[in-house]
Amino acid sequence: MERIVTRTHDTVFKYIFGLPENKDILLDLINAVVCPGEGEEKIHDVQLVDRKPNSGQDDGKLCRTVLHAITSTGIHIDVHVQNVFESSMDRRTLYNLADIFFKQLAPADEYQKLCPTYMIVILNFNLFSDIPQYIRKCQIACEDTGEPLNEYLKLFFLELPKWAALKRKAQTSLERWLAFLSHGDPAEIEEYAMLDPAIRKALEAEKQFMADPEQMYKYEQYKKSLKDWNSSMLEAKKEGIKEGKELGIKEGQEKGIKEGWTEATITYVRNHGMFCTVYT
Repeated sequence: MERIVTRTHDTVFKYIFGLPENKDILLDLINAVVCPGEGEEKIHDVQLVDRKPNSGQDDGKLCRTVLHAITSTGIHIDVHVQNVFESSMDRRTLYNLADIFFKQLAPADEYQKLCPTYMIVILNFNLFSDIPQYIRKCQIACEDTGEPLNEYLKLFFLELPKWAALKRKAQTSLERWLAFLSHGDPAEIEEYAMLDPAIRKALEAEKQFMADPEQMYKYEQYKKSLKDWNSSMLEAKKEGIKEGKELGIKEGQEKGIKEGWTEATITYVRNHGMFCTVYT
């Protein structure tokens, strides 16, 4: 059986999409998300950049991957991959998008220097249960008309399970990438690689990754760390449920005792004709 790796895992995704020699693969993915229409002007070049994370942004780092790029026209684009469900994902994404936008300016810079900032968020879970579509595009818009305020801040959420649930062949460049990332049928992926040189190169990069003992060691260590992290979260959840039950039992007992005393008092008064006065 051929050995496979999970393409959305941090080490694998960064090897395929995050190496300078593979920036054309990243560029193709970005264009498939941001500029999907045939008549739309494509992004022609990107440069990968290092960006220091916010304090606290590394919490749960095992579950997410981040790539930072700037296009030849100055657009800042972040690509995030999130493997584990997080209920506050939408708010954290907004925070990170605003942070990238804010940090473009030095203290004395004019607002005119601000450049469009986009974030592509690839999710290995469904975040938006209210819509069946696998992609959700978001930007600031006027409530009355629905018209965008401007083109400076955009979010693109891609939910891999929603694509996989369709169980059909890819029909667009974006769908081919979703099939690749969600480990669709290998024969179909090979078919897509014949149509799309970027996917063909991504498959070659994946093979190079698996042939590199050092990279595979990092991958196995990453998988182990992720498994340990998941186990710790599960144990913490079980402990929280246990403590909640114990607290609930204690509170229930106290409430029962209190209600028992109240009922006993009422019964006693009824039987003996006693009364009390309440002072306010």
